[in-house]
Amino acid sequence: MVDILNNNDHKVQLELEDRSLLIDRIKYSYLSLNLYRHSELLDGLTTTCAFENDLDIENFRGLSLTHFFIKCYQSELHEVLPQLMKNFSRNTNIQQIETRGYIRGAIDWNATYKRRMAVGYDPALFICKPSNRIYDIPENQLTKYLLHFIHNNIDKVEKIAPGKIAGWTMMLEKIKQSIKKFLHHPIFAEVTLPDRLGYTLITKSKKSRNPHYRTIGLLTEYLYNLFVLNDKKTLFEVLSQQLLVPIKTDKIFEFVVYFEVIQVLESLKKKYHGKRQISLLRADYKTVFEYFLTDINTNVKIYYQNVPEEYSNSSNYKQILQKYSVPNVKSNIPDIIIVIEDLNQHLSRTALMEIKYGREQSYLLGNGLRDTLGYLKDFEDILNNKPSALLATYTGEITRPEKSVEQKQNVWITNSNQLNSSLSDFINKLI
Repeated sequence: MVDILNNNDHKVQLELEDRSLLIDRIKYSYLSLNLYRHSELLDGLTTTCAFENDLDIENFRGLSLTHFFIKCYQSELHEVLPQLMKNFSRNTNIQQIETRGYIRGAIDWNATYKRRMAVGYDPALFICKPSNRIYDIPENQLTKYLLHFIHNNIDKVEKIAPGKIAGWTMMLEKIKQSIKKFLHHPIFAEVTLPDRLGYTLITKSKKSRNPHYRTIGLLTEYLYNLFVLNDKKTLFEVLSQQLLVPIKTDKIFEFVVYFEVIQVLESLKKKYHGKRQISLLRADYKTVFEYFLTDINTNVKIYYQNVPEEYSNSSNYKQILQKYSVPNVKSNIPDIIIVIEDLNQHLSRTALMEIKYGREQSYLLGNGLRDTLGYLKDFEDILNNKPSALLATYTGEITRPEKSVEQKQNVWITNSNQLNSSLSDFINKLI
């Protein structure tokens, strides 16, 4: 029993080491290619930028909104607000009033004696100096603006990034509950909601002696830069500070392979004076990267975790199940599909990639090759070129054959150490 536990502990340690290596391998590579995939929300990988100029306004705002909420949570806004409620910043206005029979605030005895002497000695008369607390000041106005912005957009964030992961749902719920209590505070009702966000308010909050108001100032500065100025530099600054890593190591390895494919196509884009069209990897959206290589008049599309409709309709797996009236039938989905269209010769070549993470050779090569061959059979009507598939494994003791031999193979195999060279040769052979 002890040996089994030790063996499991060793496997866990190895996987933790793998995760660290894989994350280091891609964390400086590309812009938030995975913002929120179906079941991987706060597990979704988000990293620094290379494609900032390719973002359209919808992707920019979706990305900004999601990461602004994450920034609020990381800045512990849900804990800052209860502290502010205990000690609202305020101005104090001292007034002088005359009272009879009661006292408000401090008594000004000098003024009281003078007034009593002037009106005929009246022991019930007092000159008081009550303090009038004014909460409608810039720091509180800015706080109100920030909280209204979050309150008005939290439903949008839930739709952009569906809360299918407990961590994400918990994060939004904590922010939502703390804001709800704050907005219903009676003192906060006295505070004016600014019509628009101005930098003067932000500056005053950032210079506040209260550290909680300084936090509000910094968050609102992010808000101003992201949603008023639409400043991409600020977005990528936030992204670089918020590396959101998938829970499953095999998902991280998928990104490693996917990013390596993109790197190969980036080099081809440069070589053939091409252009690209990209999208974020986001829930409920089909992810397709498209490259047009101008000099050779060739179009390249990369499908990640989805199958083009015309290919899905050609799936033998799908057709067989449909004949037996099985409901909601979908085709098999390879990890990556690459479609290359030679516009000069009007030819189309398609290849697929299967990605396997693990350390057991029998699983990586046995199951991996079995799945790959299954995909080839499933899509045999459209996979008519060589090579047709590449199996990418994390480890595995393999030695690439001679180039002349490998290029005749229908299925290529590579591991993480040979990934870049194998992918480069594989894609160039297709093109």
